[in-house]
Amino acid sequence: MNYNSTQITTINVLIVGDGGREHAIIKSIMKSPMLNKLYTTSKTHSELESIAFYEFNEIDDFSNLTQFCKTEDITFVIIGSENYLSHGIVDHLKDEGINCFGPTKNAARLETSKSFVKDICSIYSIPTPCSDIFFNEKSAIEYINNLTKHPIVIKLDGLASGKGVDICQTQDQAIESIQKFFKFINDPIKNTNKIINIIIEEFIDGTEISFFSMIDGKNVLPLTVAHDYKKIIDKNGKERNTGGMGAYSHSNIISDSCKHTILRDIIYPTINALTDLGIEFQGILYAGLIIGKNKQIYLLEYNVRFGDPEAQVILPRIKNDLLKLMIKTSQGKLNNNEVELHDFSTATLVLASENYPNDDSYPEELVTIDENYFNQNKNKIQLLHAGTKIKNGNIYACKGRSLNIVIHNESMDDAIKLLYESVTKISWRGMQYNKNIGANIINLSFIGV
Repeated sequence: MNYNSTQITTINVLIVGDGGREHAIIKSIMKSPMLNKLYTTSKTHSELESIAFYEFNEIDDFSNLTQFCKTEDITFVIIGSENYLSHGIVDHLKDEGINCFGPTKNAARLETSKSFVKDICSIYSIPTPCSDIFFNEKSAIEYINNLTKHPIVIKLDGLASGKGVDICQTQDQAIESIQKFFKFINDPIKNTNKIINIIIEEFIDGTEISFFSMIDGKNVLPLTVAHDYKKIIDKNGKERNTGGMGAYSHSNIISDSCKHTILRDIIYPTINALTDLGIEFQGILYAGLIIGKNKQIYLLEYNVRFGDPEAQVILPRIKNDLLKLMIKTSQGKLNNNEVELHDFSTATLVLASENYPNDDSYPEELVTIDENYFNQNKNKIQLLHAGTKIKNGNIYACKGRSLNIVIHNESMDDAIKLLYESVTKISWRGMQYNKNIGANIINLSFIGV
């Protein structure tokens, strides 16, 4: 279908995924004049936004998904989660003539295989921390026992919902991490993505940023930058890695010169590498970067979709019609496009259930929300649903990360202040959140690298 034709004014769109990221995408897509009817695989998002619902229970139930799209004349599908991408949802839908926003299973290896990315970095001279790959616990521990320098970074080589990275300050912590990860690898019930190895990586001291671009196979359209917070202190006082507990975005995180360096030294060489391998990448490329104390920029990892919770802060800043940009990405027609950004700052706070991220399942807890407060501040505050159910008109938290508060404000300081004021207007038993979002706001606009 030719979406550029003046005869085609609107289309039906399905968004696959049920988290806070997908709710943020829904909010942006609903503004598009190109949208006719919107569908979602989230029952909660369907009820909150009064949009159509498709029940997609099995991650690889592609036949029923395809039939539903054809029956409902859905011609464009937006994939939110990396799990669907890793199972080849884009390959299947495109084979059936249904256009998608997201990379193929092969292109998604940029996220699903850290060792694949390390190989690309080595061959194409992309700066990344030094690392080694280990397929068994014994050899990994022997390597650690011979190390004299800490901290060290240990990673699962595959999808782990943001919980597959440990920064180990001591030898004992590193051995504990290795044992934990190989116990996971050897558990066929928990290791659903069939991860077979870990990576032990050099620790780089510096400032982490998330750099987002749309890629149409050959053209790169930089979007914007965010900074996220992965840690939470659990009820036992122990710091835990999570899928993300908050983020912010503003116009001065990096300079134009820094952006140019990132594109020249990291993004473009990666796309060239994929092209040389015969892989076409179309979708979002999210580069997790660190700017070292020496101002060198290193690639830590790639994700092949909008981050969660980064999407919640970058999408509100984009002035462009998001749906139009996504369609152009899927068509290989991003050339001559530029992204316009709002000047305001954005911040988000993730509200999580008790025992997150330690548990795999969570009891339903009744959520109390001061609706009057959020209605009065609706021009500056969004409440996004990441893991909730609606029953008899009541909202229940039912997943690890349940709600996201998103603030839009001219000042970053005022955005953070409002963020923590608004969290006092929500409660449920066991609710927890990171209390340090916005501490030490990054402003690297003065750095030219």
